Amino acid sequence: MKFITQQEDLSNALQIVKTAIATKTTLPILTYVYLKAENDILYLQSNNLEIGLSLSIPVIVEESGEVCLPGNLFGDIVNKLPSVSLEFTVNERNRAIIYAGYSTVEIQGENTEEFPKLDLENIQPQIYLNREDFLKGIKQTLFAAAEDEIKQVLTGVLMESKDGYINLVAVDGHRLALTKISSSVEIPSVIIPAKSLKEFQRIISKIKTENIGVAFLDSQILFKCESVYFTSRLLQGQFPSYDKIIPSDFIIGFKCNREDLLGVLERMEVLASADQTNTVKINISSQEVVLSSLTSERGAGREVIPAEIIGSEENLEIGFNVEYLIEPLENIDSEEIELRFTSNLGPALIKIPNDESYIYVLMPVRL
Repeated sequence: MKFITQQEDLSNALQIVKTAIATKTTLPILTYVYLKAENDILYLQSNNLEIGLSLSIPVIVEESGEVCLPGNLFGDIVNKLPSVSLEFTVNERNRAIIYAGYSTVEIQGENTEEFPKLDLENIQPQIYLNREDFLKGIKQTLFAAAEDEIKQVLTGVLMESKDGYINLVAVDGHRLALTKISSSVEIPSVIIPAKSLKEFQRIISKIKTENIGVAFLDSQILFKCESVYFTSRLLQGQFPSYDKIIPSDFIIGFKCNREDLLGVLERMEVLASADQTNTVKINISSQEVVLSSLTSERGAGREVIPAEIIGSEENLEIGFNVEYLIEPLENIDSEEIELRFTSNLGPALIKIPNDESYIYVLMPVRL
């Protein structure tokens, strides 16, 4: 095996595939990166059995071949080499030799037979999604997935077809986040681990392309973005009937500037964290909306926010985990935001005015 490439190109590729290199595993080969050179293309793969990554870069191939190299070591070495052309050779003992200007580095590799290669030749995307829409959908739902793995399906994000949309839904028992992406293509319902989507979000945020291809396999989902293929295992189980969680009858609500509300909540969070309650109180009357922290020995805060009151003349006092209010506001790019309430102990809803593509439902706390 022998090829020539630029240090920057190889280093950038390795930084991507390093994401799926296993760190703690009983299968040592999962800590390696698979390389295959042929037809002036270098293919790189990593796979930790949770997620897998594959990409290709153009190189000058002088001799075809394949090898597995220790992933983190290989990536760190290439990253530290001078920014010059690299000549890469692998001998019959799977020992890789890299010539970089005046530098020569040797890395002992392994045979490729045990590596779980991603067979991508016969996989075609079943649907294409706009990259910006999908990125926004991930951003607006991911934070609402559960971290407690006792209920494993809640650690994932549901992806399903419904009423001419592809819905992304996350639920953790206290809140629900739902984003709708317009699509006429029907897809199977799958639950993608939130950790996998977080890694995919980080990768595709750096790739400037218009569309993302999606393929649904037996127990995996595959995303294709330019020359990058990302696979993730799917979670098995029954996702909650989230439609039943979304309220439809409200007694009062208000509409306000998103950044104004976010600023007030962030100030209240300082006090709520100091007294360890993590609670913010909202008082709504026909005249005004007041946000306040719970009074404690360490201090208290109260602030009136400019808002348009929606609904009845009835007053409402309700409390929430302040972090659970801040997170959706941080991930919505709308200028205005709308909050609606069912009762002081019932679910509240946050949405974008005149836009049904995003819904966030949150349960209150007892004051």
